[in-house]
Amino acid sequence: MTELTIAMIDKAEQQRLMTRYLFGEVSEEERAEFEDTYLKNSDVFQELIGLENEIIDRYVLGELPQPDRERFERSFLTHPERRETVEIARSLLAHSASAENVSSHVDSHSRGERLGFTSKPAAWRMQVAAAAVFLLMTTGIFALLIVNRRLGNEVERLRTEQAATAHDREALQQQMESLQADLQKRDSAIEQLAELQNDRNMVSFTLGGEVPRGNNEPAKLIIPASVSFVSLHLTMARDPRSHYNLSVKTAGGNLVWRGQNIQSRTMDGGSQEIALVLPAHLFQNGDYVIRVTTGREDVFDNVAGFTFRVVKH
Repeated sequence: MTELTIAMIDKAEQQRLMTRYLFGEVSEEERAEFEDTYLKNSDVFQELIGLENEIIDRYVLGELPQPDRERFERSFLTHPERRETVEIARSLLAHSASAENVSSHVDSHSRGERLGFTSKPAAWRMQVAAAAVFLLMTTGIFALLIVNRRLGNEVERLRTEQAATAHDREALQQQMESLQADLQKRDSAIEQLAELQNDRNMVSFTLGGEVPRGNNEPAKLIIPASVSFVSLHLTMARDPRSHYNLSVKTAGGNLVWRGQNIQSRTMDGGSQEIALVLPAHLFQNGDYVIRVTTGREDVFDNVAGFTFRVVKH
């Protein structure tokens, strides 16, 4: 549908749309637009209720064509409250048939009186009065059941809207909780980083690849005795991957530390940096090699290598 409202559609098309809506055969866009229309226009809503009641009555009376009957049973009767509405309609029709039988009996008795059967006028008057009271009660019950059916339709609509609102509220709450959790993690990471950077018991050391210094001597990591942690910053050329495996070994091949799935960050100059903090007690005086790889331990690709010399004092 376009921006045309229901009021601009001819009656036949409007009834077809209402029938498709009641049978659940409209698209989400058509359903949303039509519900918005009848919520704003009470006449359209009353016409929808009237059409729904008419379809129910015709179904109960067996007057619906077979295709429409199958559509009705396939869509309308799958809802428990709608099945209850159909049962109410069935009861209404039963009351109506009973009232018609009483009315026929009274009319027959009246004809008998006019033909000369006047032997018990008092009893006849009592029967007429009782029939009138019964008809009045039946009419009242019929009216109350109609009102109850309409109220049931309105309650069902409000319940559907309430369920949709509750679902949206729950989804929004989950999004808010997720965002709050992310913010807390970020704040915690920032606080930890700030504590480490401000900690006097940490020394920072940056390596930029296997670039020899002086007479092919490796870079020196000087670790004072008072230092508890070493902050390593490994700078590499730009790489499409973002997570790496790292191993720190002595020059003789002894494993000192290993880490997996360590995330890197892209620097302003286009290079990549891996930052990690290691306990200072892992290092002794001597040469060390850091290997950066990707993949499994048995099948891996070398990405970068770094060598340095530790001097503790």
